[in-house]
Amino acid sequence: MDRQIKYPGGLRLFDTSPENVLELWKKVKDKEILFSDENRGNYYSFLKALTESLVLCNDSGIIRISKVVPLRRCEIHGFILGTSISRFQNTMRSLVWWIITELKLSRIECRVPAKARALRRFLEKQIGFEQEGILRNKLLFNGVPDDEIIYSIVRG
Repeated sequence: MDRQIKYPGGLRLFDTSPENVLELWKKVKDKEILFSDENRGNYYSFLKALTESLVLCNDSGIIRISKVVPLRRCEIHGFILGTSISRFQNTMRSLVWWIITELKLSRIECRVPAKARALRRFLEKQIGFEQEGILRNKLLFNGVPDDEIIYSIVRG
């Protein structure tokens, strides 16, 4: 069935076999911004998150779509592999449009560490996400508390 789905922005279904997940883990496990203290270094948490989600990828990065409530909402989480954030812009715009039109969801959420300023600017200015709230001191990075910013984009 998945082979018949046309994914947007050059994205394809990521093969979440244990071998592929382990290979991806080796590439991203040391990227501090991707993992707070509570899940940094936890391969099994990473594996669980990927295998319980729709995971799409292209040469620029990987996007995980999770917590889907049919006809309502989902969360997206992504990370960029070996390219600049601006090169991921068209992929993200296409994905947002696809989620709203093809999956028929009315709300997309994204949660970002406050310290990820470039990502926050990108979501707001390039993709159209709006900040909805702040979960104060939600995350820990190397023992230092950081806020988690909640963003959303809704079908207008």
